[in-house]
Amino acid sequence: MNENLKECRVCKIPKPSADFRPDRRVCRKCVTQINSHRLRANSTKYKAYKTYNKQWELDNHERRKRYDLGWRKSNVERLLLYHARARAKKYNVKCSLGLEDIIIPEICPVLKIPIKADLMGSDNSPSLDRLVPSAGYTKENTRVDRKST
Repeated sequence: MNENLKECRVCKIPKPSADFRPDRRVCRKCVTQINSHRLRANSTKYKAYKTYNKQWELDNHERRKRYDLGWRKSNVERLLLYHARARAKKYNVKCSLGLEDIIIPEICPVLKIPIKADLMGSDNSPSLDRLVPSAGYTKENTRVDRKST
């Protein structure tokens, strides 16, 4: 066999070394065919998974709803932080808060009524407020109080 030619392991045709990637034994044409076959196979598997997942969501809607509600009740601080970061991005203001900076008090500092951290969306739910709206979400500029209606 000529020194400038390499034999492809797939098509078994001797080809110049330029048709191969470095340290590969399969020519570029065969690699392209192999990859397109893999993509088609994975696409079929993905479609089957997507169909299965949709059906699972339909069959387990109530179960999933209970799970999500439980998670939200036990991660109120995390949700407050997530929404504060989203608002900061939307309004292009600074957000340097961390999870440790959000502490939900037992009693609202403004209205002196109890805050119920386990109920999302009620009048006594906690809310993360900025003291100076243009200053952004920093530890010094935010406080957790009762949700304003």
